Amino acid sequence: MKNFTSLFRLTLIAIFCVLMAAFGFRLNGDSRTFCIALTIFFSVFCATLYYVGRLSAGAKDIYLFSRIFLVSIFVKIAIFLILVLVAVSRFGISKDEIIIPSLVIYVLFTSLETYELMLLSKGDR
Repeated sequence: MKNFTSLFRLTLIAIFCVLMAAFGFRLNGDSRTFCIALTIFFSVFCATLYYVGRLSAGAKDIYLFSRIFLVSIFVKIAIFLILVLVAVSRFGISKDEIIIPSLVIYVLFTSLETYELMLLSKGDR
């Protein structure tokens, strides 16, 4: 748990630093708001997945953890794509402005989730 919160904070700092270094204040208000909302979504998703993973890691069903991991990947990708498509089509946010920041956010949080879930599956926690 202690390691997860440390890595979680480090991931948030990395996202902020990467986005500020790469894009600075060039993102307009809507694009910046979308990136913040996406970061909040992934933060909640990542924390929830970690706690569900901790609960399922000790379950009697040895395949429960794997099923949760696979379903979470599908759900996360689906919601990510829906959010990006809605932001572009419904709110008129420029896809050129949000695609790279969105992918950076996605990759950093996915890396954190994968690392932490692999540790949980090995029983290192």
